[in-house]
Amino acid sequence: MMIPKETHNKEAEVLERALEAFNKLTGLNFMVEEREVDIEGREADAIISLAVDGKVFRYVAEIEKFLTPVKINLIFLKKLAQLHPKRIIVTDYINPNLAEQLRKLDIPFIDITGNAYIKEPPVYIFIKGNKQQIEVLAKKQKIRAFQPTGLKVVFAFLCQPELVNAPYREIAKKAKVALGTVGWVMRDLKEAGFLIGTKKRGRKLINRRKLLDRWVEAYPENLRPKLLVGRYQAEKDDWWKFTQIQDFNAYWGGEIAAAKITQYLKPEIATIYINDTPTKFLLHNKLAKKPDGNVEILKTFWEIDYNWPYKDLVPPILIYVDLLATGDTRSIETAQIIYERELARLIGEN
Repeated sequence: MMIPKETHNKEAEVLERALEAFNKLTGLNFMVEEREVDIEGREADAIISLAVDGKVFRYVAEIEKFLTPVKINLIFLKKLAQLHPKRIIVTDYINPNLAEQLRKLDIPFIDITGNAYIKEPPVYIFIKGNKQQIEVLAKKQKIRAFQPTGLKVVFAFLCQPELVNAPYREIAKKAKVALGTVGWVMRDLKEAGFLIGTKKRGRKLINRRKLLDRWVEAYPENLRPKLLVGRYQAEKDDWWKFTQIQDFNAYWGGEIAAAKITQYLKPEIATIYINDTPTKFLLHNKLAKKPDGNVEILKTFWEIDYNWPYKDLVPPILIYVDLLATGDTRSIETAQIIYERELARLIGEN
């Protein structure tokens, strides 16, 4: 997929200004060694280095736009999977909350306002709270495929890639969207480099890992809040072990689903996706409404029959994203297990 020259120029400007701000505030000298280099078969934005007391610390610079908590957790997954080379996030602005999240996950970063985190003993730098400049270097482009109704269609495609060749009416039914939605999602995915082919010759979903990442970044902010029915409190922590979820036309998601698959996680929050109104479910399980309760109930947004043995669980992509959205390190590690066991074969680069 071709990256516009204008995008490269903006990324180069972000890198230069972030290095300049860091060097000015710290008195150290971060510098660019190489640009647009091949690292382990993937193109990296740049190699940058920091020399301190005769030691040289090298990083692969990843220039990111519009960081979110979930995007940071995706970056952390890459960090777990690839110990070398070291990577550093370079962006236009990192607010104090995101800075704390990056520090806790030990992910180095710099931005153009001078905020930074570097931990290379004996060097330790953590700067946060420098305010964002009024100037915006990059405008967030809205792609409708990653807005609420579009996300439903993309989810169906990720779960069943062959669905891209189905009639639009069938796609709309399985994604629970209006028929007209399907056409513009198809166009958006083609323009973004995620779909090739035609109706006559057959369509194919490509760059699936990147598409999954884009969906995972967008879902918690754009679609999930619209699905939330409410938060509730259970009388006992293990109540869910005695509930036959399918009796209520519902599915386990999040931590409980992950625990059932991996036995790696002890659930603290129960996530339920339900087709019907939850009245019977709430009464049966003695759940009381509470804004910060340990049970969250959301509406289902799909009609696909996902092909796997766990019929009481949501599809694994949804388990994966809900784990990443928690921000909890063990949940993020569990998300990686889910990806390796259940999603890698489905997503696979092609």
